[in-house]
Amino acid sequence: MTLQIKSFDEYKDAYRRSVDDPEAFWAEQA
Repeated sequence: MTLQIKSFDEYKDAYRRSVDDPEAFWAEQA
């Protein structure tokens, strides 16, 4: 997995995407 969070804002954005569209989010991370 290559998800790298550099700031809290990035974390919030990644979290929101993982909740709103988990399939697309995890496909992106794979």
